[in-house]
Amino acid sequence: AGIEQAFTKAHKYKQQSPNSIVIVLLDEVGLAEQSPHLPLKVLHKVLDEGGDYSLVGISNWALDPAKMNRAVHLFRAAPGVEDLSRTAQGMVQNVQLDGFLRSIARAYDQVYRTQRQKDFWGLREFYSTVKHINLVLRANKDRNLDEVVLMDAVQRNFGGKPEDLEEVLSSFFNAIGLDAKGVERQGVVELVRENIRSTESRQLMLLTKNGAALRLLFAGATKLLRHASTEVIYGSDFPADQSDLQIMSSLQQIKLCMAQGRTVVLVHCEALYESLYDLLNQHYTEFGNKLYVRLAFGTSNRLCEIHPAFRIIVVVEKIDAYNRLAPPLLNRFEKQVLERRDLLTSGQERLLAKLNSFAAVFAAGEEREGKKAEGTTRTSASRADLRACFCGYHMDMLASLIQSLPESLRDASSPEAFQECTRRLLWTATPESVCRVMDLKERRQAIKSSFDVDVGEVYFTDQSHSDLITFASGVIDRWAEQARDDEEKEAAAAAEGAASGDAKKLDKKKAEAVDREGREPLAAEPVGAQIELLTFTPFGTNAGELVRSKTKWKSVTTLNLHELSSERDLRSAVGSFFSECADGSVFLLQCDPQAGSVRRIEHARYILEKLRAEFVAGARAKRKRKETEKEEKEKTMEAKEEKEGGQEGQEEKKMKTEEGKEGKSAEGKKAATSETKEAEAEAEVEPEAELVPGVEAKEAEGKQQEGKASPAKKPKPGKKGGKEEEGKEVEEEKAVGIHIVVLVHLPRRDGKFLIDMDKRWQFAFIDDVAPAANTGLPDIRSMLLDANSLRMADVVRRLDVRQVLLASFRQALARLAYGRGTRRTNEDVKRQIAFLLRSLRRDAEFVAVVESAVGAIVARSDASLDVMRASEKGSEDLANEGTFQAALHRQILDAVSSAFAVLLSHADRNDGLRLLDEPEVRPLWLYLYRRSFADTQGAEGAGKHIFRGGKVEVPSDGLGGAFQSRFPFSFFLHNVVDSFRAAAARGRAGDAGPDGKDGAGRKASSSASTELRTQVERMHFAQGLAKELPKPLLLRYVHDFACMRCRASASLSRDDQARLLWTVLRLANGGEDPARIADVHSLFWDCEATMVSYIALINAVPTSKEAAIEHITEAKQFGPGLDLDVLGIVLDTLLSARSGWASLGDYAAWIRMFKAAQPTARAILARTEEAEAEAEGAEAFRRRAAALETKAEQLVFMFTFLRDVALPVRLGPADARDTLRVLERGDLRTSPAFRAVIKMFSRLRFRLVEAGEDFKCPLSLEEIRDPVILKGDGRTYERKHIEEHLRENDTSPVTLEKLSSKELVPDTKMADRRKAVATEEQLKGAALRFMEFYIFDLCFGDGGRRLRDKKLLNDFLTALAGGRIERSSIDIVSSHAARVALLTSLYSLPEGSGFRKLARSQILKCLQGSVRKAKAIGNLFSVNFASMHERLIAQECGEGGGGGQGKGGGAVAGALALMERSAPEIPRALSLDAKRMLKRPEDALLAIAKLRHCIRVLVLGLVKEGGAGDAGAELPVDVVRLSGHIDQAICACRGAGMAPSLRMYVLKCIRSLARGGGGGEEEGENERGQRVLHRLLRQSPVGESKWVEEWARESEGFVRFASSDRMPATVPFRGAHNPAFAPIHAAVVADLSPFGRGVEGAGAFQQTLEAVKKEVELAVRR
Repeated sequence: AGIEQAFTKAHKYKQQSPNSIVIVLLDEVGLAEQSPHLPLKVLHKVLDEGGDYSLVGISNWALDPAKMNRAVHLFRAAPGVEDLSRTAQGMVQNVQLDGFLRSIARAYDQVYRTQRQKDFWGLREFYSTVKHINLVLRANKDRNLDEVVLMDAVQRNFGGKPEDLEEVLSSFFNAIGLDAKGVERQGVVELVRENIRSTESRQLMLLTKNGAALRLLFAGATKLLRHASTEVIYGSDFPADQSDLQIMSSLQQIKLCMAQGRTVVLVHCEALYESLYDLLNQHYTEFGNKLYVRLAFGTSNRLCEIHPAFRIIVVVEKIDAYNRLAPPLLNRFEKQVLERRDLLTSGQERLLAKLNSFAAVFAAGEEREGKKAEGTTRTSASRADLRACFCGYHMDMLASLIQSLPESLRDASSPEAFQECTRRLLWTATPESVCRVMDLKERRQAIKSSFDVDVGEVYFTDQSHSDLITFASGVIDRWAEQARDDEEKEAAAAAEGAASGDAKKLDKKKAEAVDREGREPLAAEPVGAQIELLTFTPFGTNAGELVRSKTKWKSVTTLNLHELSSERDLRSAVGSFFSECADGSVFLLQCDPQAGSVRRIEHARYILEKLRAEFVAGARAKRKRKETEKEEKEKTMEAKEEKEGGQEGQEEKKMKTEEGKEGKSAEGKKAATSETKEAEAEAEVEPEAELVPGVEAKEAEGKQQEGKASPAKKPKPGKKGGKEEEGKEVEEEKAVGIHIVVLVHLPRRDGKFLIDMDKRWQFAFIDDVAPAANTGLPDIRSMLLDANSLRMADVVRRLDVRQVLLASFRQALARLAYGRGTRRTNEDVKRQIAFLLRSLRRDAEFVAVVESAVGAIVARSDASLDVMRASEKGSEDLANEGTFQAALHRQILDAVSSAFAVLLSHADRNDGLRLLDEPEVRPLWLYLYRRSFADTQGAEGAGKHIFRGGKVEVPSDGLGGAFQSRFPFSFFLHNVVDSFRAAAARGRAGDAGPDGKDGAGRKASSSASTELRTQVERMHFAQGLAKELPKPLLLRYVHDFACMRCRASASLSRDDQARLLWTVLRLANGGEDPARIADVHSLFWDCEATMVSYIALINAVPTSKEAAIEHITEAKQFGPGLDLDVLGIVLDTLLSARSGWASLGDYAAWIRMFKAAQPTARAILARTEEAEAEAEGAEAFRRRAAALETKAEQLVFMFTFLRDVALPVRLGPADARDTLRVLERGDLRTSPAFRAVIKMFSRLRFRLVEAGEDFKCPLSLEEIRDPVILKGDGRTYERKHIEEHLRENDTSPVTLEKLSSKELVPDTKMADRRKAVATEEQLKGAALRFMEFYIFDLCFGDGGRRLRDKKLLNDFLTALAGGRIERSSIDIVSSHAARVALLTSLYSLPEGSGFRKLARSQILKCLQGSVRKAKAIGNLFSVNFASMHERLIAQECGEGGGGGQGKGGGAVAGALALMERSAPEIPRALSLDAKRMLKRPEDALLAIAKLRHCIRVLVLGLVKEGGAGDAGAELPVDVVRLSGHIDQAICACRGAGMAPSLRMYVLKCIRSLARGGGGGEEEGENERGQRVLHRLLRQSPVGESKWVEEWARESEGFVRFASSDRMPATVPFRGAHNPAFAPIHAAVVADLSPFGRGVEGAGAFQQTLEAVKKEVELAVRR
């Protein structure tokens, strides 16, 4: 915007003066290109459009091509030696210098080209050097250019790089031919002084570190500047100061100083350099003998008057000058490096070396003695090591420390100076670094012997680093007094120096001292101390409030630096403080470098120092003015008295005046109460003296009434004159002085904040802000001074455990890990916290118990306060906690909180902590807490929890879930008493006789109870725990006992379980209430199984709870009869539950209840079977048990029906209830019940088919794919069919009525309806599964012992024969396995049932009938009959029911024995003709079953023994013999035509059994079976069997089994057109056949192949 305005202004000027040539000159235009606002972009438009003005731009470097290509580019290369010499000649025109100009130019050119930092020195350095030499030579025309002049010129103009100065001097001296050796060089202070005094020099830039140059300019050692004639402008980085208003304000300050000739020091004022362009370049304009310079702001500029003595000094950081500042800016200044070390004397340098050695040894102390190499000691430290030890350390810190020493210690070689330096240095040390040194005894001893410094004694005894409160209470006054002593010594030294000089010299030094310090050295006592405190405590604590509440400093003004928005806000706040402050006031400025900046902290410190100096100067000037006025009044009074009273009056006045002075100067004495006029005059002046701090305290002493104590002293109670009135506190020590404290909250490992010490400020490091006393924990000093008491037990013993627990109990709660079953809400946690707070604050008994237990746990853990762990570099504790004290406190808090967590885990086990608040059990709680914790060895097991990171589990003893205990530590008593169960059981077994009673006639259980009581009494429990307890208290214990021994459930609350348990215990105790804890246990052991069963049944079927509990409560006797009653209630509830089914979801709920109740019901029925013999009225008892078994079977029926039928086919509740009416028939093992089940499925199928019609289109009678609803009749159709119908008709296709609407709407609900109706296949599957359950589980589940209905047997046989029962379309037993299993079950009915004989006769009748009907024995029933016998034979031979798949040789031996027994029978039965076989088919089928079984055993033996192995493997003899018997049997069947089927059965067995044997990864099961088949058919004994030979001769099909099964089934070459096929086929068959292969066969095969080959050749030729 500024550049654009310049062009606008030029355009207007041209319009007003058309005959003028207007030129816009952009000087240093390259600097504008670096601006982030990109102001040069406006040039693009201006240069492209042109105008009525010209443009000239000057830049030190090339601009970007987009701008340079729009203008004429004139490039001026760097001037050479010739150019430089000519320019210099034009500048000086001095004959004395002309001969040296070329040499000077040549030297500059060499320096310019070889400088390490490009353009750090430029042309201005050359011009200034020439001008400087010219001025010196002009001042002394007889003088030529010599070594001194050249040295001074080069040092002045080529400064800023001390390390390069030698090369620069060498270049100039060599070029001119002078020798630099022996030429005295000026120090940097003298060079700076010459620049400041010279009016011809360039402005000065001081390169420094950490802003040290600013203080060195005003230091007494340099005396470069005076405060009175200097203005320091500090660039503000406050957020609100980054504005044009702040720049204008600074420019206004500079303008005033320019006019007055005052020196301006600029610090961090980069924003001003652009406005001071002409001023820094010294482009002055002279008019009327006055100098003017142009100050610019934006596009505005103004000529301002400048005094010839005006100077500007810019203070910058060296690192910025070398890396950040632009070369054009650097070249405008005469540059010098001003650092602390440049001002050190030789004595101070020796002191610095000693301090560096001390710091290096100190900082190297982080090595552990055990880790370092033997015989080595580290004495060096890196900068990082030093920064880790000394807060704010940098290379010049120790130099600043030496320069900040008072004048009394100006002798740097004195031991006192070194001791004072180490003391001040240790004030900045961190406590962890001191601890590292103290831990290394060798290192600590080395420091003590080499430097005479006891680090631990100085740091922890003489100094206060623990916290801000400790520091403020004892150090501020001491430092203020020390500052006053140093000032008095400096004043005395100044007076001593003045005594040897004249009065003018004294006055001059005094004036300089006044200007330098801002006050007179001999003035009244100072206002207070200026302190900068450093801490690693995170920002957040209100430090001012802490100081105000914990110390004598009650008037504390606190300000947070980062909350201020501008420098003005800070000045306003500090000004208000100084205008309102009184004696004892403290101004506390809290700084957070992370929220603000280090630069802002330095700026704030400078403002505080400046405003304080102004306040002190003003207060002292006012005080001096008052004293002068007072002296004048005294003189007037003396003159008046001389006239009136004569000589006596004068003497009396003199005496009174001296008495008044003595009363004023003596501190603590009573003021004189003279009634003279002089005293009245003094009283009039006293109130005004309050402006000077410290005076009001002295004046107030004169106003103290006689007999009262001085405020500065604490009166001792009990003595006269110092006795306080009753109810009043003793007065605190008087706070004196006005102090400035800057508190800096540093982050750890911060390398940006650096300390530069000076005489005005005191620096100290404090570990924490808040005092440790707030939490009851010890501070660093008390923890570390006694190294022998670092055991954690000793530390905890000295704590205020109550206060520590109040601060850390939440941490203990956070470490508690409650069990999964424990549900804790936020309200529970709040109540627990409130309870602990109340108990720790008010309950002394609880606190005493906790203190004792915590101490015991910590002592047994053998833990110690690990100081080195907290002090190690990179310590996790330091990183997490922030401060060293907090890191140590964390260890203590971890130990205490961990111990307390262990105690809480024990106390709050089963939510028992709350019982402490119940008065009726409180004494019991306190007793059992001590006893249970000690007996369970909780303290010994808590050691692992002392260290951080571990969770402390809070156990829950509830079975199946947590519970709230009602009896204190019931788990402890339960475990103790339960541990005697084995002993009580042994006593019961030893005392019980044959009748179940002991020798005294008591029941054995009563004897066990007596034994248990004895054992419990031996535990010596207090509070009557081993004796009879009040019933309410025992009921509490029973409640907890029930929770620990009975599984929790949602249906039976803990209170219900407790009431049920109490009732059962009473019944087991003969109707009497238990009286002791031991009785509860012994009775429960007797009835535990019953109690668990009751609860399990009620939990499983919640709806039976009320009836069951009511029946148990009203029962008169405990025993199996009660068990049956309760079980009957539960079973009746389950049976009647079907009446409440309303949806499919109710099925799942009922199934869950049944499955949960079934195991318990079975257990009860099993127990009742054992109790039948002992029960009175055994027959009635047996009938009740049988009735319950019938109900249980009905429930199983319901369960299976719902699971396998109702849910899969989505049967509605109404249909399910209708179907389950079969249960009303009672016994389900009857023909009517069986037929009812069949009818049930028939009805379901009919409904299914009927419901399926709804999904067919009425027009096409096909399943609907795209359903739509016709609004006219509300029916669903296929879209394409109904649309076709509606094109020609207006009527409904179903009702034929006229439609009110032809609109079609998609039927979106049909898919849901279709899913709701099961398919017919689903129903068939469900029916089969259910029928299998009915037959095999229900009817034959017990082996058929309970079958009583003959008609049911006939129904089963009818189903097996393929007949239909009740015209049902549902297959009752469809699979072959199911039919065989049913037939086997009927055939194997137990002999005692009375149905076995009947069943077998009926089976034979059915077999004969089916054979006669089919006229063959190969019908379905016959196959099932044979399979049944095969299974029975396998069982008989000792094999499983798997068809003879036994293992080992036992199966082969059994089969061999069977074949040998049946050798004549099997051939005879299988060789009968068909007619005779039809008469007695059972004989043939039995023979077939035996033969099939033996065949299978043989094949299995062959496969396992040698079928998969080598061809030459030798087989067992039994296998070979069995093969022979089978061979004979198969050959004997040729006449009956059964041989082919038996042969195929053999092959089938081989392939099926061989497939399961496993093969390689590359071949599958089929390949393995085929391979084994080929091998067995080629090997003995199968390959040599007669039936195999006959088969090979009879049929070509054998080839497919004996060879690869890859041969095609059809032969494409067979036929008359291929006459060669027949001989080739015969040869191949003969070759493949195991019986045709031999020498002759091989020769025939070869001959045949030769013949075929010739035939083929002839065919080819033809």
